[in-house]
Amino acid sequence: MEIYNAYQWDQNKTVPVPSQLTVHFALRGAVEAAVVPAESDGQGGYVAQIPNVMLQDGSDILGWYYLDAQTTEAFKVSVTRRAKPADYIYTPQEVITYESILAAYQELLEKSFVPGPKGDTGPAGPQGEAGYTPVRGTDYWTAADIAAIHSYIDQELGVIENGTY
Repeated sequence: MEIYNAYQWDQNKTVPVPSQLTVHFALRGAVEAAVVPAESDGQGGYVAQIPNVMLQDGSDILGWYYLDAQTTEAFKVSVTRRAKPADYIYTPQEVITYESILAAYQELLEKSFVPGPKGDTGPAGPQGEAGYTPVRGTDYWTAADIAAIHSYIDQELGVIENGTY
């Protein structure tokens, strides 16, 4: 396990990162870790900034390199306690959490389903072909057909009522 050093009350302290991955930082015993994406160090490598708020505590910080939903390696930041500088001003930094990503995703999702204004009606299309004309005796019943159906039903209904079906 790699060990890096920092002093309590340091700000904007970074640790080297082996590639462009995500780094999780947590104080010992914490139930959640801060998620920090690696950034270019300007010299072809990558670094991750230790959350300033964690350096206020004076306790050692644990870290994990995280890539493709897998922890690839762990490290430790050994924090040396010291007196708080009189001119120390804490500036909160943005820490990416699951909740912040989910909120941003939901906001984008809501915006993507908002209907826009109704557009103009386009020009009329060409006239279609003539429709199908129904054929008597095929597509509709004639009076003779209806009489034959009634006769058949009356005849069969008598058979059904007598239980001989």
